[in-house]
Amino acid sequence: MYIYKMASVEKKNRFRFAVSVEKKKTHGLAKDITKGKQDWTFLLCYPISVASKRIVGKILTAIEGIGLDIMGMRLMCASAKFLTTHFDRDGRNPCPGDSMLHLTRYPFIAMILVGEDAIEKAHQLTSEKYQSYFTCEKVLQLTSEISVTKTLNIWAPGRLKAYTSDSFRSAVKDYELWFASDSLFTWRKEVEASKYLACAFPDGTLSGPTDDVRENLVKSEHYIFPNFPDIYYKEDLTFVLIRPLAFEKQCVGELVSIIERNSFYTKGLKLVRKSEFPDSKAWPASSSGDEKCEFGIGIAMLVRHILPQIQIVNDGDGCICNDGNTGKIKICSNLIYLGEPGDKTMICEFFEFGAVSWVDPASGANCGGYFVATLSSLQFA
Repeated sequence: MYIYKMASVEKKNRFRFAVSVEKKKTHGLAKDITKGKQDWTFLLCYPISVASKRIVGKILTAIEGIGLDIMGMRLMCASAKFLTTHFDRDGRNPCPGDSMLHLTRYPFIAMILVGEDAIEKAHQLTSEKYQSYFTCEKVLQLTSEISVTKTLNIWAPGRLKAYTSDSFRSAVKDYELWFASDSLFTWRKEVEASKYLACAFPDGTLSGPTDDVRENLVKSEHYIFPNFPDIYYKEDLTFVLIRPLAFEKQCVGELVSIIERNSFYTKGLKLVRKSEFPDSKAWPASSSGDEKCEFGIGIAMLVRHILPQIQIVNDGDGCICNDGNTGKIKICSNLIYLGEPGDKTMICEFFEFGAVSWVDPASGANCGGYFVATLSSLQFA
């Protein structure tokens, strides 16, 4: 049996997700981050990291290794027009080799990293000139009383799997482009007015050209969908919340990796604050609701088809145990909340904007189908 525990580091380098003091629920970040004195930068996980290789957890573990905090994190889809604005600015092409169609069909994950020398440290994760790696400790529990510690090397994810801003000026532009704020009211208005965006809200309401999107899916995938919401609200769609204790125990990256390895798809992901959803049963009763407390936060995820290898147990003190004999992964319930497959209760609470999809105007391909955090990246005109 293996018990995984992230290496202890000095407090200034602890892996924690910073939170702003603003208590209004905006689904974005306060713009004054660009005016503050703290070092920060922008990181973007490409679709190959999110949907293909599914290494977001490994990237989070690497961020832990370089001692940066995360102030914002969100899964996003983007139109060709939006991506052209991002990629062509200042003559940059940060994602060579990928077609625009591939990039628009699948999701990105955008992050804001905060900490000393943030731009240079984050660049270690994505620049070709770095051959660096990061370390963490794995504790092998031989018996109930005897354990040994092994140091592991974690390699940086590489230039083609993530992008980071190369200067403060670029970070500000990237931040303003990817971290716009939406409200449910403006979201519904934009979708209703759009010729392309089709949205299925978790309360059952629909907006946009849903029939056009459904017919295009039927034509391309040769599968009859009874109605538009059934395309996205599958019986195996499961809500997951990585709880505040996981940040304190420094095992967030490992937990995200476990979920990625033991599910089919990630359909939604974002950093959340307990103060935004104070009454949700997904939070443990002991977690803080004060945004000034670094551990009053979590990562909300929506995934398809959680495999039975993951078992949530009520005993233990924040442990993650891998049973080599049975293949089961036992995770203490104070680290993670795992909802019931098909239950929309938590989706309504944490992903109230629903699933958004569209037909690409140029190629006719089906795009989106994810529970995204903003419409600002879905520009067509």
